[in-house]
Amino acid sequence: MNTPDARAEARNRANRRLRRLTIGTTALGIAATGVIGLAASISDDGSPAQGDAVALVVTGDTDASSRSSAGTASSSSSSTSTTPSVTSGAGVAHASTGGS
Repeated sequence: MNTPDARAEARNRANRRLRRLTIGTTALGIAATGVIGLAASISDDGSPAQGDAVALVVTGDTDASSRSSAGTASSSSSSTSTTPSVTSGAGVAHASTGGS
């Protein structure tokens, strides 16, 4: 009466397979995270130039000489653009930094 039950053997095989899949998936996830982190560290040198370019695009500030003339275009500048003036408006305003 010590013969193993076929269902018990099938259950043991399934548990072993599940354990191997879980360990394999975990190892693959850790390896993928390392590869993505390595690719990111190689592709970005850490210089702040990229952040400055994004700030210039967002603010639209492309001409440093326009900042020195307090809202008007400088007469020595060859650029014909002027700095927009700030106007007040009625209503409720809300500024957000992107947090939720």
